[in-house]
Amino acid sequence: MREIFSIQPQHTPPEASPRKIVEEGLRKPLGSPPIEELIHPTDYVCILIDDITRPTPQKVLLPPLLDVLKKCGISDSHITFLIALGTHRPMNLKEIEQHVGSEIASRFTIKNHEWDNPDALFFAGTTPGGTPIYVNRLLKEADFSIGVSSVVPHAQVGWGGGSKIVLPGVSGAETVGAMHLFAASLPGYPRFAGQVDTPVRALIEEIGRKAGLSYIVNAVFNASYELIHVVAGDPVSAHRQGVQLAHDIFIRPIPDLADVVVVDAHPADLEYWQGLKPLTLGHLAVKKGGVLILQGRFPEGISRTHTELSRYGKLSRGELDQVVKEGLLKDGACIGALYQHILVREHCAVFCVSEGLTPHMCDNLGFEYYPTVKKALDEAKHRLSAGATVGWIHEGGETVPAVIEQKN
Repeated sequence: MREIFSIQPQHTPPEASPRKIVEEGLRKPLGSPPIEELIHPTDYVCILIDDITRPTPQKVLLPPLLDVLKKCGISDSHITFLIALGTHRPMNLKEIEQHVGSEIASRFTIKNHEWDNPDALFFAGTTPGGTPIYVNRLLKEADFSIGVSSVVPHAQVGWGGGSKIVLPGVSGAETVGAMHLFAASLPGYPRFAGQVDTPVRALIEEIGRKAGLSYIVNAVFNASYELIHVVAGDPVSAHRQGVQLAHDIFIRPIPDLADVVVVDAHPADLEYWQGLKPLTLGHLAVKKGGVLILQGRFPEGISRTHTELSRYGKLSRGELDQVVKEGLLKDGACIGALYQHILVREHCAVFCVSEGLTPHMCDNLGFEYYPTVKKALDEAKHRLSAGATVGWIHEGGETVPAVIEQKN
């Protein structure tokens, strides 16, 4: 097969040390005064951080932010960290220490978001479209809240970062489910990666505002996960600047769609629930009826919290429509994920190479299992024409292929 592209995020080198980059972002907030002008010494602060399924360099971002809070007179006892799990499993102590550093883990109260515990949530009203807003009550109890995450592409929302730390990050199951169902109802779903002004982003920002998100600190990193920019300030204004800075790093040109695409799922390869991201981004580069080879570790299998993904993964779109119509599946987040999964499967065949996903698991997902990428490529070559083309996507959890428009 003839190779026509090999892409990954752009390696834009950092222009300063990581700490200086963070300090510069905090000194020049966007759409907001500096934290020092917004906070009082007696305030209680809630810092929302993403979990281990995201490569946000929390160990780099948090110390300068905590230094600013200390200068404002905020004591350690007035700061609580809330891990924005969405509907992922909780992090254990060892994972928390690895994520934020042992010094921060020992100094501060750090809690996992309890998305399935009504007592941990508060009702913040409804959106104009009628979506119920249930959010972790720590936001309501805090005087000031700060979301710390990264600006990276996302198949359903367009871009991560900003108010996404609230929805789905620290929202209740009903609200998260409503968001996923809304996304799945939109034309073009799930091909929104790289778009910023999407209806889902508007919903997320509306809920972030109603939930009381005060401020964000968002990282932009390169192909080596080195910090190159930090945007801070208003959850909308700062996020938009972050998208501008991140666009050319993650939206990577390709000359044409390929018959076969090999996508490396890293860094979204803890379980297949995260692997939906590289699967969806990768299929943007595959011709209709082609083959997508998904390569990833997936040590935690398909999903620890959304087991229906395995039960219904082989269905067609029409069959899933019927399951939903009959009320057999009520998990909105899983319904949205299943539509995402099935739309890719109906676009192209999916071959899977993984130590964590067994042949049986792959069969439950409607995938074909292969022990190596070479064997998967050999089978794809056997099925396709002699002139078939192949493309490679590295760091597929963050890389968005975009076909270059040919000039006349």
